[in-house]
Amino acid sequence: MRKRFALLVLTIATTLAALGFLGYNTFKVNDVKVQGTVYTSAEDVLHLAGISLGESIFRVDLDACRRNIEQNPYYDVLAITRAYPDKLSIIVRERQVRAGIHWLGAMLVMDEEGVILELTSTPGDMHYPIVSGMDVANYRVGERIASNKASQVPAMEAVLQALIEQDATNLISEINVADLSDQYMITTTGIKVRLGDAKGIRKQVQWLRGVLPELMNMGFTSGTLDVRSPEKAADFLPTTAATPVPALPPPADIPPPTPTPAPTTLRATPSPATSSAATRTPARTGTR
Repeated sequence: MRKRFALLVLTIATTLAALGFLGYNTFKVNDVKVQGTVYTSAEDVLHLAGISLGESIFRVDLDACRRNIEQNPYYDVLAITRAYPDKLSIIVRERQVRAGIHWLGAMLVMDEEGVILELTSTPGDMHYPIVSGMDVANYRVGERIASNKASQVPAMEAVLQALIEQDATNLISEINVADLSDQYMITTTGIKVRLGDAKGIRKQVQWLRGVLPELMNMGFTSGTLDVRSPEKAADFLPTTAATPVPALPPPADIPPPTPTPAPTTLRATPSPATSSAATRTPARTGTR
């Protein structure tokens, strides 16, 4: 009886050991799918996450991976999930520089949500609008800018979003939100665009896109374009004229959004190893 019992215990132990060995080899990370990269690579995200191909899928701390990736403020992690037995999925959004704010002799660069991406003393060749009139309270890289006038930040976001949706950020050099009832933009040629309270900002940007080429063709590079009543008309007053120019053409339709990029997949090699790709910062231009 004792021999049978001992044999049973040995059989169970051997079976459990075999199952453990099989499970260890089955539940290894062999495939990581990274989605959302445009200006950087899947290897960059994997390197920041600290995931090693070949490690146990149960040992991967998903929350720690998220924190690791978002230490680079240019990345916003939308999701990290497991797909048993051996796959991980990481979905990121690359933040892009959409605007800047002059701050104590330097430049705060941020995305369209007002998230500060960095503070730089050498902004270089700026291809994005400068936000003026913002009563900055404080800032922290990786977080949304704070204003002493709370409504200024959402007002700025609304204007930036409308410009991005209609691929018009390259037309604007300045966005002023000092007076929320009389906001305005300055085009890269020097024309002031009056927005009023900017409640109809999408339509106002449509007017801008439709009218600005006509004004350029007419030789106007300065003056004031009034689109405070976007449902009615747009008026233009040249700097050198006492009366506005006659009837301006209606705006064009909003263009379709840019397609979502295809996912990138990393697959394990015969000898699993941690990606050694260096962290890259997404391209910092205001228009793409």
